[in-house]
Amino acid sequence: MTFFIPSINRYKDIYYIITEQPKMTESNYKTISDQMNELKKQYYVENDKNLFFKKKQKMQVASAISEKIDMSQVLAKTIYIIPDTNHVYFDYTLFKLYANPSNYTLIVSYAVQLVNICVKKYGSYEMHLNLNTFSISALNRYRECIDLYLNESVKSSAEYYNLISCLHIYNTPAVFDTIADMLNKLIHPEVKRKVKKYNKTESDIIIQQIVSLVAV
Repeated sequence: MTFFIPSINRYKDIYYIITEQPKMTESNYKTISDQMNELKKQYYVENDKNLFFKKKQKMQVASAISEKIDMSQVLAKTIYIIPDTNHVYFDYTLFKLYANPSNYTLIVSYAVQLVNICVKKYGSYEMHLNLNTFSISALNRYRECIDLYLNESVKSSAEYYNLISCLHIYNTPAVFDTIADMLNKLIHPEVKRKVKKYNKTESDIIIQQIVSLVAV
């Protein structure tokens, strides 16, 4: 079975075909994560770290990694539907390794399609975000991608803000309130009151449970 991810009308020439999400195990998650981290290390061996233009170089690293990986596999491990549920899980720890302006539209299109699948089948959805290591600098670095997704959520005729039943935030950043304030104008009031935050201990337990649900 395949899902066709069409272009969002505002973004021409963007489409992606991906096979049905493969079963994920802890081992193949680590394999993809290790592969990207190895590419990251290799980049810094070949290129000195910038002391003053870190944001620009991090994007260059992510771009270099994205050119050497199978995006269908990586997307399927970064954002996926928990089997037999209307729950969509997003892993920032993988996203940050390859996300860059050249693939933001693809990532957002993929995420929106998964939400659409859940809504079509169940009439609603829940979102799970693993924000381990996410920070204010990360918000600034990925603001373009975040704005793109949030704008899609607000502008879509599907009214995602009414269809989401809960937004789970794992490994909630210590600066979460500051981050929320910075995104305040783009987050619908309906979504704000559906947020549920988890500390690191709670997050580790629940994420492990999620991984076990999608494992073979």
